[in-house]
Amino acid sequence: MADTAALMLTVASPKVSEVEVTLRAHQVREAIEKVRGQAPDQYRNNRVSIVTLYPVGLDPERLRQIRDALAQVLVARDTVRDLRPIDAPNLVGIDAEMVGAGASLDQTLREFATRVFTSSPFRSFHPDAWRPVAIQDPRDTERELKGLTPTSAPIGSSTTLPI
Repeated sequence: MADTAALMLTVASPKVSEVEVTLRAHQVREAIEKVRGQAPDQYRNNRVSIVTLYPVGLDPERLRQIRDALAQVLVARDTVRDLRPIDAPNLVGIDAEMVGAGASLDQTLREFATRVFTSSPFRSFHPDAWRPVAIQDPRDTERELKGLTPTSAPIGSSTTLPI
């Protein structure tokens, strides 16, 4: 029954408009800049934010659990420093300073996404949640979000987060 409902929601969900992408990009950029503004000076270089947007009215608790699990993995593997959660209306994420050039972070993200989206209870999400996106320069937020709308790339459709 749940699979049928998810399929119906996926089929019935309207495509996200350019206006909504622009509005959400502005919201994401503000959230990233706010969190980065709190980082100590020695950790302000080479930062990356990984965010997921979700529809109005969706309880973000499940996404926060995944975010927190990812944060633990990234810290344990020493791929990031100064990791900070991002919580804003209709989005969750993390922001951190990358250790090194980002290749180990990219590999860790791929492994985490594969594990989480194929073999864990986290694999089922609301069909209108956007897949995670990695943003290094907040000025590129809108460009990064385009093409990641729920109908074009649901969570779990890709195990890559380009860094």
